[in-house]
Amino acid sequence: MLSSTKSAAPHDRRATDLPINAKVAPVVADDPYERGAKLMVLRSLRDDPLAAMHNAKQIDQAQFVAGRHWQRAFELAEVGGMRAVDLTRERVDGGRIAQATISDAQIRAFADLKRAMAALGLEGESVIKDFLGRGWCLRDIAARRGAQSERERSYIGWRLRECLDTLAV
Repeated sequence: MLSSTKSAAPHDRRATDLPINAKVAPVVADDPYERGAKLMVLRSLRDDPLAAMHNAKQIDQAQFVAGRHWQRAFELAEVGGMRAVDLTRERVDGGRIAQATISDAQIRAFADLKRAMAALGLEGESVIKDFLGRGWCLRDIAARRGAQSERERSYIGWRLRECLDTLAV
């Protein structure tokens, strides 16, 4: 059949007209419509510091996968999320807060985050939360911690990669 004669070259499905401020990188991904086929797609790097570091070869695949796992657990662990307050409606006292049900996936996410926190320690968890949870770049994380010199900023990058190594284990 055709599947045995397929070449390993992926189909190129990259966008051709991008916004001016786009920061993207080509990536090979699985084709969702054809089993075993690959696609060449563009991944946005602008608001994804983890993908940007992976694309720049500053972290390896294991660190990238561990970071994505932590991000998924962090997102799942948010119970209820934020809800906007409608200031045009009359305020009512005595309203009851509905009991939120927690899914099995959320329970596993809480457990994963608890294990990660124990392995990373307070400083490591703070660095990971700023980087993966808040989406801050290394420059912002260093500035938040008062890192002025190049050596101090370099330490933050080294510490982040060490934390991603810990998560990968």
